[in-house]
Amino acid sequence: MKKLAKRLLLAMLAASMCMTGVACGTGTGEDDTAGETAAPETAAVETAAAETEEAEIAKTEDDGMKRFEITYFYGPHNEQLIDESFYEKIADAGFTSIPLEYGNTELNKKALPILKKYGLTCSALSDSRIDAVIGYDRTFSPDTPQEEVDRVISEVVADYAEYTDVIEGWLLQDEPCEARFEILGKVVSAFRRFSPGKLTMINLLPCWAGEVNFGTATYREYLDEFVSQVNPHYLSYDNYHFYEGGGYRAEDFFTNLELVRDKAKECGLDPMVIILLTKHHRYADLTFDQIEWEVNTAMTYGMKRISYFTFILEQYLLDDGWDNSCMNYMGEIYPHYYDVQEINRWLLPLGNELFDKESVGVYHLRKFDWDVLEAECEEYTPTGVLGEVKGDRFVIGLFDDGSFMITNKLWDELDGEYNTFEFVDIKDGLEYFDTTDGQWKDAVAEGFVTRNENGNLTREFHLSEGVLFRVK
Repeated sequence: MKKLAKRLLLAMLAASMCMTGVACGTGTGEDDTAGETAAPETAAVETAAAETEEAEIAKTEDDGMKRFEITYFYGPHNEQLIDESFYEKIADAGFTSIPLEYGNTELNKKALPILKKYGLTCSALSDSRIDAVIGYDRTFSPDTPQEEVDRVISEVVADYAEYTDVIEGWLLQDEPCEARFEILGKVVSAFRRFSPGKLTMINLLPCWAGEVNFGTATYREYLDEFVSQVNPHYLSYDNYHFYEGGGYRAEDFFTNLELVRDKAKECGLDPMVIILLTKHHRYADLTFDQIEWEVNTAMTYGMKRISYFTFILEQYLLDDGWDNSCMNYMGEIYPHYYDVQEINRWLLPLGNELFDKESVGVYHLRKFDWDVLEAECEEYTPTGVLGEVKGDRFVIGLFDDGSFMITNKLWDELDGEYNTFEFVDIKDGLEYFDTTDGQWKDAVAEGFVTRNENGNLTREFHLSEGVLFRVK
């Protein structure tokens, strides 16, 4: 069996340890398995010490993400790990830090210098010894003493000592249930001590997965227990929005963003999200606008790292109907490669500009009650320097320096090519961040906004467009 399938089966086996009869909080009761959603790679924590009601989260001065990164889950593996042609394409597509998955120690050591050659770092390094100590090997369990965990992790870290300039983190687990948190906490503790300044990657379940997969009664409790027991370096999750046939998750996509963002702020952790890219199972073959929509909504919510699922496809995935990732294992390029490449050109400067800003509020602008406001989401009311605005179906993210990002929530061409946003209170001094050169520019002087018949500044947002503004 191929290694991704094996890993997903192991994840489902692990999830079976979490079976409970507790009622779900925000879950929808769907019968998706945890292994069907995305997976890890790296991201990061930006704060020092934070204390929650459950536990004190002890940080070191080396903790946290150092910069905005663009990554993916499921890339080259096995012998592909040492094929430079893949890394050339990865770098050309605008990725900055990538995981090394499903390779052995020997291949990892050969691959790391290739990453460095192409200006890439390793966001999350996978090693079978880490998998074993987490519990994919029956030798280990949550009761494994910390001393034994330390022995294994110190050995892993020492084995890669020559490559610390390339390794930014370690890959632990995708979508664990609460029963895994104890052993994950021991592993994270060991990495904090033996590999300071490097991050551990654990990707969490989406909020609809339900109490059977959470191992807790609600998603909030799942997040609380994860932070309390694991002391993670950052929060990562996935929740795929778009289905085949035009369907989408109208009930909890933004709810999930809200819950993860809120928990990250509460605990001083950086949040990241894995977004849908590859057509698989019931999930759609995305348009460019839909991919851009996923990215811009995430950035509006203050995500510090963006990951695409997946980069590559193996033959067994193609046989199962998966399609349109970035590339396949034979080196053939799919249309989504060029979509991602185009998006990443503006995403990196935008991410760099937003990286040191703290999200202080996210609001939804709507005209009609039938445009349902998801649970946990807040409707926009005149706030701060932005003041009164007019528009329909926008999401607005406010940051601690007074800047604000506005994203058009419309992605379907049937909704029209443009969506008008009107600034009622801002009369002058509006600037926008130009991602083509990374500079702030006068929105009026550059013709980026126009004045309507009332003399108010307006912007015609194209589908899924997001723009970062400020007032000088």
